[in-house]
Amino acid sequence: MKILSLHIDTFGKLRDHRIDFDSGITEILGDNGYGKTTLAVFIKSMLYGIPDNRDKGKIRKKYAPWSGGDFGGTLDFETERGKYRVSRRFSPKTGDTFELISLETGLQSEDYGEDLGFELFGIDAESYEKCTYLPQHEVDVKITDSIGARLEALLIGSSGNDIVDFREAVDRIKDRRRELELYKGTGGLIENEKNALTECEKEIELLEDKLREAQTLRVEISELENSEKETEDEIDALYKKSAAERKNALLRKDYEMWQSYVADAEQCGADIEKIKTEFKNGVPNSHELERADALEREIAFERRKRAKLVNSEAENAESGIDIPGQFELTQRALDIRSLKDKKNELTACNNAPRKLSSPKMQGIMGIFITVLGNLTAIIGIFTVPALILFGAAVAILGGVIFFISKPEKESAHKDVAQRAEKEREIDRLEHELSEFFSKYGMIFDGNNGEALLSELSAKAQSAEKHKADEERRKNDIRSLDFDIEKKEAELAALLEKYGFFGESERSAREVSELVSKLKNAEKAFGEMCEKAERFKSDKEISEEPPVSELGEKELSRQIEDAQRNLRKLGSDKTRLAERAARLESDAELLPSTKDRREQLQELISEHTERREILDKTAELLEKAKENLSSRHIVDMKNAFEKRFSAIMNIEKEITVDAKFEVKLRDEGGAKKSDAYSTGWQSVIEICQRLALIDSLYRGERPFVILDDPFVNLDKGKISRIKGILRELSEDTQIIYLTCHESRSIK
Repeated sequence: MKILSLHIDTFGKLRDHRIDFDSGITEILGDNGYGKTTLAVFIKSMLYGIPDNRDKGKIRKKYAPWSGGDFGGTLDFETERGKYRVSRRFSPKTGDTFELISLETGLQSEDYGEDLGFELFGIDAESYEKCTYLPQHEVDVKITDSIGARLEALLIGSSGNDIVDFREAVDRIKDRRRELELYKGTGGLIENEKNALTECEKEIELLEDKLREAQTLRVEISELENSEKETEDEIDALYKKSAAERKNALLRKDYEMWQSYVADAEQCGADIEKIKTEFKNGVPNSHELERADALEREIAFERRKRAKLVNSEAENAESGIDIPGQFELTQRALDIRSLKDKKNELTACNNAPRKLSSPKMQGIMGIFITVLGNLTAIIGIFTVPALILFGAAVAILGGVIFFISKPEKESAHKDVAQRAEKEREIDRLEHELSEFFSKYGMIFDGNNGEALLSELSAKAQSAEKHKADEERRKNDIRSLDFDIEKKEAELAALLEKYGFFGESERSAREVSELVSKLKNAEKAFGEMCEKAERFKSDKEISEEPPVSELGEKELSRQIEDAQRNLRKLGSDKTRLAERAARLESDAELLPSTKDRREQLQELISEHTERREILDKTAELLEKAKENLSSRHIVDMKNAFEKRFSAIMNIEKEITVDAKFEVKLRDEGGAKKSDAYSTGWQSVIEICQRLALIDSLYRGERPFVILDDPFVNLDKGKISRIKGILRELSEDTQIIYLTCHESRSIK
């Protein structure tokens, strides 16, 4: 396969970029940053597309335009089938597009699909980087699954068997083997069947335990049935005793009832005799009792009436107050009128125009200062002596002020004297009126005299009326006292006749009740005696019944205990029977469970045998695979030795394992590539890649992209590599990218 040309619309830093390729070696020389690696990624993207997964989606983000939008281009190539142009557009919004055009017809072609790289090279995108693309720095040489599968297919195909695929066969065997049993950990049919067998064994053991428990329960049920029979017999015997005891209890109850009737009659006779002892002079007749009762009621009524009058009198006496006479009220009315006139006159004087002269004020001031000085001197006598001198000085000053003031005019002195006289008269009248009203619980404020006097007048009239009412109540009380005394004398004479007066004093009502009680007792006594004789005759009572040893209550308790025990036995029997039935029902699964155990044992044995066969088959296939792999390892080893000797110009014993890991025999033994210098490592890795390409492609070969992989080599090695590449370019297209003329291979 050869690349003819490419055109980049937009891809990373490259835009509207076209390159035509030679069929042999195409060398692209450019400075660092030119976009050589971008060019290599573009070629891979045209063949394989750009992944859109989480990890490799970074490539899409890296080479997309900064401004957003689509990016991509076209790639023209030639294969054995013809010449084609692949066009890919990568869009984050509308999605990626793929188109394949035949350059010979100009029409769309279906010779290859979107997985173009795999169809051309037989390997996936990851393996493409490990095979036909040699980067600038570390050249990773690794036999991927895709590369390994192609090598095996080539080897098998070379033997003439294009159908057999070792890898697919081994994978299928291992998958089937994993279905039976995992290589590591737990899982698979055998493990599941073993687990099921373990559960089955546990279930069988549980069912056998249930069967044994059911048999034990049946024995216990039989014992409970025997206990039930014994308890039922015991209850029958107790019922018979109880019936006899009930009959005896009825007889004893009748006897005790008759005894109670006799006792009641005897008690009634005793009560009659006791009542009769109260009547020392005989029993009064009904007429006398009625008269005594009437007198007692009349006396009680009149006493209540008298008490009511007495209580009313006491209440009026307590609520009465000392009320002044009419003369005193008239005098106080004149005083109130005089007080009112005096106040009006004083108001008129005060409202008359007058002026207090300045000398008058000076005189008053002098008197005040003189008095203050005298008081200060007196206080100094008893406290601080210095205050005596100070007080004397103040008094002298006050005297001087007083004497230098001019006296008031004669008329002014006279007005003052008149007002003072009126004020004294007003004070006297207010004082007398205040004392007068306070005697009756009233407060005089100087202006409410007429109202208070009116209230006192009303109370005086009420007091006069109360006095007349009181006199009438006293007359009524005296009349009631006389009538009560007369009736009490008549009642006492009547009660004394029958001895209910003095020490044995009784009221008429009590005597009447006592007579009634005596008559009722005598009547009841006759009825009780008749009742006792009739009951004795009806019940045929002749002698006292015997007393029971246990008693009906004790027998009832024993019967209840026995019945409770019988119910418990029945409940226990039912519970055990239900439990036994459930256990026996569960145990019915025992035969089928044992059959299932045998089936699981047979399946485990069968699957174990099948697993062993699959393990042996896989082992034989792996050995066959190793035998086939050794063939392409030998070819790769020979190709590697050829190229390595040509570049290094030395001979080394080389070993290559199944993973294509190269070791060089040197002093001290075989060494891996990482034991050598960077230049040696680069040569080893380049030779590995070229040997891998020789092994993978024996017919139509792919192109090879060299992205400046010789940076770590000296001029001698580069010169020898040039010869190898020229030789390789005869049947393999080489695209060489470098940034320095010293590493040019043309």
